[in-house]
Amino acid sequence: MRELIKIKESMREIYGKYSAFIDPMLKFILSMVTYGLINAAIGNMSILKNPLIMVLFALINALLPANAIIVFASAFSVLHIYSESVFAAAIVFAAFMLMYLLYFRFSPNDAIIVLLTPISFALHIPYAIPVCAGIGGNIFSCISVAAGVFSWYLVNYCSTVKIDFAESDVESLATSLRSFIEGLVVNKTMLLVLISFVVTTIVVSLVKRFRFNHSRDIAVVGGAVLNMLIIMIGRGVMRLNISILNLFIGTVVAVPIALLLNFFIFAVDYAKTENLEFEDDEYYYYVKAVPKLTSDRFNDD
Repeated sequence: MRELIKIKESMREIYGKYSAFIDPMLKFILSMVTYGLINAAIGNMSILKNPLIMVLFALINALLPANAIIVFASAFSVLHIYSESVFAAAIVFAAFMLMYLLYFRFSPNDAIIVLLTPISFALHIPYAIPVCAGIGGNIFSCISVAAGVFSWYLVNYCSTVKIDFAESDVESLATSLRSFIEGLVVNKTMLLVLISFVVTTIVVSLVKRFRFNHSRDIAVVGGAVLNMLIIMIGRGVMRLNISILNLFIGTVVAVPIALLLNFFIFAVDYAKTENLEFEDDEYYYYVKAVPKLTSDRFNDD
């Protein structure tokens, strides 16, 4: 524990000194990974797959706020789809606009969650996202999680479906459009994962605020179990092909990831909690003081 605290303090000290360089570097890396995932899934426009173009846009993103990566990534996706079908690109563009209107209205500071959610799916650790978002964000972070889930399934759907709106007959074109939209929106697996992730994020963000000891740790473990139960129940009810083994392993992996995140943002020593009482002319105050874990406290002990 002492070594982890020293690492945490060292990281904070380093970030405090070099944040002006670290932030752009992290945004550059995140941009490159995001563009790489999009190009691998729906790389229809060859110019956007050019490494020089990816590096150029990643460098631009490194100098802009993190939300710019979301905008550029959406534009990449729409342009790739546009090269195959104008109608499909228009539908995807409308879907992105609707999704990001909600995102920018309620949780504009959670760009990292939106971007890391598809990456977590690609790395096969998606079940860590709702727990980490709840422990590191707030109740509105569920919107960012939902945006990330929708983005992942949208890009994957466009990478697997055959987009063909070349029919000259109006009725055939309308049928193709309806089929594409239904496949994009009425995806039972996506709906189940989206509902589960949103509920889990909300529950974790609420439970962590309770005043009893270790409420944040309980929120992490309880949230991970809740997410697994919702998906398991939904899997049976909706008859979906979701691997129980992958779900269990993903949940087991999610817990230490979220606990580690919680440690770096909220490390306290509950054993030395103090309940204080004082007053002024108008009020009595009852305060629960929980000291932070620092390397100095170990030295004092």
